[in-house]
Amino acid sequence: MNLEPVSAVAVAALGLAGVYLQSRRKGHAYDEIKHELELLSLLPETSPMRAPLQARIERSLADLIANRSRKSRDWTGISFTSFLLAVAVALTFPMLQGGWWWLLSVPIAICTLFGSVGFFDAIALTERDATGKRVTHPIQAPAEAPTSDPREEPPN
Repeated sequence: MNLEPVSAVAVAALGLAGVYLQSRRKGHAYDEIKHELELLSLLPETSPMRAPLQARIERSLADLIANRSRKSRDWTGISFTSFLLAVAVALTFPMLQGGWWWLLSVPIAICTLFGSVGFFDAIALTERDATGKRVTHPIQAPAEAPTSDPREEPPN
């Protein structure tokens, strides 16, 4: 069986997927705002372009803050964990043949474990940063009332 056409299609599909994922990167907004802030700092105070550039930077920051908390899925993680699950399924067929193929049960178990846990983590609709990692907000502890220690001396 000639697998050359299949491998060519797989390489082309992976290349297109990489181009698509790169075009959807969200980190470029930060870089653009940073570049515009540098330009603003280089402009003289009397420049007529200073006010429009500052207004544009403020609009960009407002849009970034407003859209930052969107929930999304980690598509790279979904793709990778789907691949792990596919590997586990593909290795299951030879293992079922018997003989020494039962040794494949170890990689099957590992691929299935990491694939399923990672898949459900990546597919969850949560707040994520530009790299696809979950954004976790620190939990604010309630403010405690000051307590006085009876061993302390009162201030004079």
